Amino acid sequence: MKKNVFLSTGGFYKDNIIQVVNFFIKNDIFNIELSGGRYEKNVCNKLIDLKKSFNTNFLIHNYFPVPKNPFVINLASFNKVIEEKSINQIFSSIKLCSTLNTRHFSLHAGFRLDPKPLSLGKKFKKIKLNKRTESLNRFKTNVIKICEYAKAHKVKILIENNVTSINNLNTFDEDPFLLSHPKEIIDFFIDMKNSCSLLLDVSHLKVTSKSLGFDLNTSHQNLKKFISGYHLSDNNFIDDNNSLITNNSWFLKNLKKNANFYTIEVYSKDINLLKKQIKLVSKFI
Repeated sequence: MKKNVFLSTGGFYKDNIIQVVNFFIKNDIFNIELSGGRYEKNVCNKLIDLKKSFNTNFLIHNYFPVPKNPFVINLASFNKVIEEKSINQIFSSIKLCSTLNTRHFSLHAGFRLDPKPLSLGKKFKKIKLNKRTESLNRFKTNVIKICEYAKAHKVKILIENNVTSINNLNTFDEDPFLLSHPKEIIDFFIDMKNSCSLLLDVSHLKVTSKSLGFDLNTSHQNLKKFISGYHLSDNNFIDDNNSLITNNSWFLKNLKKNANFYTIEVYSKDINLLKKQIKLVSKFI
């Protein structure tokens, strides 16, 4: 396994995270991105012990360590409680990154509404959206705050592009998410002036290209200058279902070669299949 190719725990979100990490280690997978899952007491200390014992390399993504009371992180929220909880949750993640000597933390771009945890990845019910410009400005302000905090802990921030499905576009008659269209992504990172970079989820970009009508390969090329990391999986252009990567997956031959990391986010519990996915991606970088 190349040192910058990671496997996400995202497909094991219903399982005990420490058991998942041990399962990966038992199968000689030592580059692990920790993503979501269930709340677990003292999880940070357990991860520190695993890192020391097995020389494991961890990445931390968005909603980890998982809080006891679930909520959806939204740095664009106009709900003060959610906004504050989101910032504090991310501060906790950055502290864990520093403790684990992990130099990158990635988080999701914001929403123009406040989703419930069980609604993520599904068709949303129609509600009034916050204005796009105001949501984007609030998101930028909070990202700057996050980046300053991360810099003090020697951690670099990556922002992941959102996915806009046809279903959600039809529900709202407009895009309810931030940083899903390539133009908005580019404008955002120009404004950020290198204080953070892009975690490009190629599956998100594929679904959104169909919904919003932009060219997939051209957009990937235009975004490359901002990319520091990748989330890799495939889909059918309609659903972000974390399907298998194949030799014919649209992005493989055009991946940015000097990204800091490439995380496989395929949702399968077949460990031999996942190890084959790691080998496949490793051939192309």
